[in-house]
This record gives sequence, C-alpha cells and structure tokens, in this order.
Amino acid sequence: MIRLLTALSLLPLVACVDDSADLADSSVGGDTAVSGDTSTGGDTSVQDTDSGTTGGDVALTSGTWVSEGDNLSALLAYFDIVQVEAVFHTDGSYDVSSTDESGAVTTLDGTYTVGTSTTPRTITLNQTTPQSATAAGIWQITGTTLTYEVVQTSPAVGCTAPTPDTGFGSTRCSPPLTANANVQTFVRQ
Repeated sequence: MIRLLTALSLLPLVACVDDSADLADSSVGGDTAVSGDTSTGGDTSVQDTDSGTTGGDVALTSGTWVSEGDNLSALLAYFDIVQVEAVFHTDGSYDVSSTDESGAVTTLDGTYTVGTSTTPRTITLNQTTPQSATAAGIWQITGTTLTYEVVQTSPAVGCTAPTPDTGFGSTRCSPPLTANANVQTFVRQ
C-alpha cells in the first residue's frame, strides 16, 4: 500500500513511501502534540511572543543553511535528495531548494514562526508554494549547526510532529519511521 508521507527534514517535501520501506520501524510508536504558540515580529529577527526574546540563536532568519552528505536525514537520502539549502529571512519568510541525484531542483517558500521558551525550540512553517501546507516541529542551534525535525501537519499525512518534550527523533508516522530518520543537520553558510 502506498501512503502519502512527508519527507520533512526541512519543509514539506511530499513523497510516496511503500509500507515496507527500509525507513519503516514497527517498534516506534506513540503520539505527540504540536503547540504553535508564537508569532513573527520585527524586521531584523524573529520574536517569540512567550518570552519576548529576540536575537541569538533565535535569529534563524539571518542567513543560509545547507545540509548535504552525512548531514542529510535518512528520509531525504531515501528520496535521492543530495542537498538542501534553506534561507530564513528576517521578515519571517523562507526559501528552500532541494536538489536530487539527477540535478533537479525543487523550490519551496512560505512563512515561519518560532518559539523560544523551550529547549529544543519550536517552529511552525506555512508553505505557500508549490502547494499550500503547514509543518511543525523542533530545532536547536549549537554554534554554526542547526538540528531540525519537522513534519507536515496540514493537510494531514498520518504523522505527528516532534515536540520539545519528546525531543529529536520523535516524529511519529504510520507506518513508523526508524528513530532519527527525520532529523536533519544544517550548517550555517
């Protein structure tokens, strides 16, 4: 049976996965809740409405992030993605380009909000092109490295997003993914 699954290690990259795919793991289960408690503020950084803080590692908007090679999630590698470049803008918008093994580039864009009152932090993405979708998840910056795990939540694809309480590697789908299959690592450029 073919299921619609979000290959989300950055943004909603919708793909079909066979239930017997190597990424399925029957030992992973459970559900988590998604909280979207933040809004975008200012024109130089993203502001969290819970804590009112700006700057520091919240400034995801300040630049370009690239994931390739061993930094790609197992889920994206399964779909022959070889590089993802994400640009988070200071106005709360984003542009993402993913490149597959054949050199084909898929571009996604939309807006995002972040929460900073938890560790890891929360993020909600509202994709506008090439199709409308919402994704939610968690992120954390250490130095120049962004650890990131999000999943499409609307339209529903049978997955539940990770939360700060459940941590990285906690995306839940049916069929289940192996632990950490949806965790992506980016390096600031």
